[in-house]
Amino acid sequence: AASLTSKSHPKLVSASADPKQRPNQEKTSEEVQSTRRMIVITALAIFVLAIAYIKLSSVLPMIKQRLFNSEENASIMKSKYEEESVKLISDSKSCNTCFG
Repeated sequence: AASLTSKSHPKLVSASADPKQRPNQEKTSEEVQSTRRMIVITALAIFVLAIAYIKLSSVLPMIKQRLFNSEENASIMKSKYEEESVKLISDSKSCNTCFG
């Protein structure tokens, strides 16, 4: 059966799993190209992930700081507003007693 397949379909023999039946030129050119493609794709993916990680690690502290500062600024502004309102209320009461 193997001799019939090799005569009628020579490509089936070259694609078979047994390396002894495959011609060396096809094995090296196709497999090396696919291996090189996989290595290049993997290297590019690692490179892109590394760049993304570096960018995120430099940007994340700034974002956290801005978020924290905005919350901190909001609480500071709220406390200042409360202090001012208390002052105004106390000033208005003292003025009423002065002029009343």
